Amino acid sequence: MANNISALQKINQTKWIWVPDYDDTSNEAKFVLFRKTFKLEIVPPEPQFIRVSADTRYRLLINGYRAGFGPAKSYLTRWNFEEIDVQPFLRPGKNVIAVKVLRYSFAHAGNSSLIRGNVPGLILQGVIGGQTVDTDESWNAVEDKSIHIIPRSEWNFALGPPFLALNERCDFRQAESNWTATDYDDSRWARAVILSARSKMMPILETRRLAPRTIPLLPEIETEFDSTVKHAGTVERSSWDLLLKRQGVVTIAPGNTEVVEIQSPVLTTGFLELAASGGAGSKITIMCAESYEREHAPTRPGSIGGDRYKEDRADSKNGTLYGPNDEYTLAEGDNLIESFWFRTFRYVRLTCTAASQPVTISSLLFRETHYPLPIVTKLRKTQPDLKEMWKISLNTMRNCMHETFEDCPYYEQNQFAMDTRAQILFVYQVSRDDRLARKTIHEFYASRREDGLVETHFPVPFRAINIPQFSLYWVLMVCDHYEYFADEALVRKYLGTIDGVLNHFLERIGDRGLVGRFDEEAWPFVDWVKEWHGKGGLQRMAIPPAYHRGDGVVVYNTLITALVLQHAADLNAAVGRHCVAREYRTSSQSLIDSVNKYAWNAEQKLYADGPSTPDKFCQHSQVFAILAGAITGEDAADLMRRTIDSNDLPKCSYAMSFYVLRAAAKTNVYETYFDKLMQPWRKMMANNLTTWAEDDLMFRSDCHGWSSSPVYEIVHEIFGLSMAEKGYSKARIAPRFALQREASGTFVIGRDSMGDITVDIAWSDTDSRLVVSATREIKATLVLRDGKAAEVMLGSQPVIENY
Repeated sequence: MANNISALQKINQTKWIWVPDYDDTSNEAKFVLFRKTFKLEIVPPEPQFIRVSADTRYRLLINGYRAGFGPAKSYLTRWNFEEIDVQPFLRPGKNVIAVKVLRYSFAHAGNSSLIRGNVPGLILQGVIGGQTVDTDESWNAVEDKSIHIIPRSEWNFALGPPFLALNERCDFRQAESNWTATDYDDSRWARAVILSARSKMMPILETRRLAPRTIPLLPEIETEFDSTVKHAGTVERSSWDLLLKRQGVVTIAPGNTEVVEIQSPVLTTGFLELAASGGAGSKITIMCAESYEREHAPTRPGSIGGDRYKEDRADSKNGTLYGPNDEYTLAEGDNLIESFWFRTFRYVRLTCTAASQPVTISSLLFRETHYPLPIVTKLRKTQPDLKEMWKISLNTMRNCMHETFEDCPYYEQNQFAMDTRAQILFVYQVSRDDRLARKTIHEFYASRREDGLVETHFPVPFRAINIPQFSLYWVLMVCDHYEYFADEALVRKYLGTIDGVLNHFLERIGDRGLVGRFDEEAWPFVDWVKEWHGKGGLQRMAIPPAYHRGDGVVVYNTLITALVLQHAADLNAAVGRHCVAREYRTSSQSLIDSVNKYAWNAEQKLYADGPSTPDKFCQHSQVFAILAGAITGEDAADLMRRTIDSNDLPKCSYAMSFYVLRAAAKTNVYETYFDKLMQPWRKMMANNLTTWAEDDLMFRSDCHGWSSSPVYEIVHEIFGLSMAEKGYSKARIAPRFALQREASGTFVIGRDSMGDITVDIAWSDTDSRLVVSATREIKATLVLRDGKAAEVMLGSQPVIENY
């Protein structure tokens, strides 16, 4: 902590700089280049740290070598800076620090996941081998007019909304060639200018409040593409394959156009890198795609994502790749194409048109990048389909984890509270690295609004439509962290905001004791359900019709409020706020009583969507009635069976299926319906997905973190690992032997100063023995097939119980 404070003090004494005469409003985004040279007699043997940040994104290079990128996404009053050791890149003699900054204008929509201040800037602080390299007027700067972000006016809206604004159009003929080299002549560049919000004798602070990065730097792992899928042109397929394996080059003859589609073994995220040489004016276009899909139909008015249809994602024979393009015009000589920000892809289409001279492509690869999550939980033996679900789930999770959790890496890269609650729970099943989770929890806390809610997705650079119920999922996020880590200090920090969120819903309770309509600007999203795609724009979609009738009561809104009040009551009781806990439990019970009075249809034996639509029902109302305890015992089990068996009820999406599975477990019908409930994931596997899709309604994203429920099902339900006491001071192990005749694995349950704490769980119907051990001594309850429980102390010596 002392080093962080010191680093913070140092960078806060440094100046923010920019290029002079810059127009920050003329385009959505621009690139600016910066250089600083210095000399070293010798290269110091010890680490040489610099601290760096920028608004909006930067890429740092030392003597032409990539040293890092950032800043980690956050918000203006916690603007991250990175501390980077540049010692490995130094050399005796002249050295150069080069920084490329992508600035999104505050005056345009730009990238929806990147906050930006009202002024641009670069800040860097450090002393390297005794040489001060702080940003000031000694730095040189130039606007890079060779590259532009393709405007949203050119976006294909059949793909959905243009959230990211990151595709590039670059003309290398106008580029600052070799600008990162030490011998580059930057004398024609301008001297940087100081940009500061401070004013003499005024109590004004800088636009951005700097803070040290709290998550690891993202790695960049050089990776080859797998193979050629198909091609058109005169170049042989074998030549493309040799290029991908770095065993050959591809040359395109003058005037020819070559098209090739290549693949990664699985969907992934990475920085594309292509080396090409040839005549000026040749064109290379790169399209990244998640899958092959059927040819697009015309977009329906008011539809989201157009009329898209996907089946077999690897069907290159009948399918087409769709996606935005990156466009590059080559200069004479060598050209290195690198995407500034990572791309998401399973397939890549490369189109190259040679001008009057041949074009030679000598390298085509990518640098894979994700949050470096250590996966501690390992499956050794399960049924093959579960092992495949596990693998696909982990790949989905990692592709939706970078500097924040992301709903999807291809289309949005937004951090939504509902999505992220589930994603963090999935992470807890495989790792005890909670650094990204802590960052996320705090970011939503920092987004709190005057009405008590937190933002629906954050960081976000503009006022955005709010989904009120997503704030409740943030409350669950805090509750989950306490369940797994028992960190009382973290809980206390957020109790006031939890109170504010819950009060927002309690204020909306009407005469019947049910949560009513929200603010007119709100989007009271419940789920992506086919039957709920109404006309009237976004705020009419994914909502039961009951919301737009009468007093706007939707039973789901009351039930999830009641459920979260119960969790918040437990949280408050755990930290000694017993009066608040009692108040929340009383409020929850009052809501449940009102639901049973006004929403239960005794004839249909179902909970209606709302009192104003007594003949409309959905899975969601039944599931959350069970989870909130509005119905219990055999009545709840009967309701759950009918909810799953019915073909008439609007069904929960992939995301909401997580809660369907929880309700099935709570009512003891989990094993009976497990195969049926897992069919959506089996169908995705049959369609050759390597990550889990967003839903089966719009056929947009093929990689959505909220769909990774199989990880939780395998750990929490099939292997039966849960907490008997908070923070895993005591474990409960209750395997579902009926679902797996033989299974084994290693599971993380904690972390201490010595490292990860794991338990090994194995059983086989061959000898009907459950074998459990742990890397540290830990109390555990083992629940056997007959329901009998054995209290044991786990350790390195296996505990063996006949089941």
